[in-house]
Amino acid sequence: AYYKFSLNGMSGNLDSEHSVLFNPEGIMKVRCGGQLVLLTLIEQIWQKNIELVQANTDGLTVRIHKKDLDWFYEIVKKAEEKFNVKFEYAEYSKMVFKDVNSYLAIETNGKVKEKGDFVRVPALGNSTDFLIIPHLLYDYYVKEEPIEQAIKKYDDIFLFCASQKVDKSYEVWWNNKKCQRLNRYYVSKNKPYLYKKRDGKLHHMLKGWGVQLYNNHQSLPIGEYAIDYRFYISEVNKIIYNLNNG
Repeated sequence: AYYKFSLNGMSGNLDSEHSVLFNPEGIMKVRCGGQLVLLTLIEQIWQKNIELVQANTDGLTVRIHKKDLDWFYEIVKKAEEKFNVKFEYAEYSKMVFKDVNSYLAIETNGKVKEKGDFVRVPALGNSTDFLIIPHLLYDYYVKEEPIEQAIKKYDDIFLFCASQKVDKSYEVWWNNKKCQRLNRYYVSKNKPYLYKKRDGKLHHMLKGWGVQLYNNHQSLPIGEYAIDYRFYISEVNKIIYNLNNG
């Protein structure tokens, strides 16, 4: 992990005009070279009629029969020797893809890898909107729990919250009152819609669902927030439908 952190830092500095290591030509050679190495492997995989699940800038994923594993490891080893690189492996029992940068992968050792929209605990500075959704996707795909059952076990109101800021050309209205431009809210039963207003026209900020503004935290039992679970269940089911039928 330390070596990987160091290498990533070096790569970032080569691409940063504010670093003494700034070398755009050098980092481009690294990237193009890495892509060409991967493409040599992809070509051989394609010729062998092995399914390539995904490929990105630094790796690839294949769906392969056990009888072809020795062949696969051998071509990777030859690529390592030829191009002086070292590859890492991970074997998965299940992968759920939304796109190449957004997926859930369960390794054969039980470790779960989360990327993009499946991340339950985002890095500082990343979006924390409606985090209940990736939690429920995890419950569904990893624990195989029904959504309607899993959602009732969560008692952190912030998992159900989103925040939204509008630019200065809009006003924000809720419950017939003008509000601040940045608001945190959750979907709640029998609550007013949240709008942004410009030139006298109202635009839904969450169409079809009433919300409760939640700019100030008040610690209550989860049942007293009157969360409208239907919205969250519906959003998760949409994602599952698209993933299973895409």
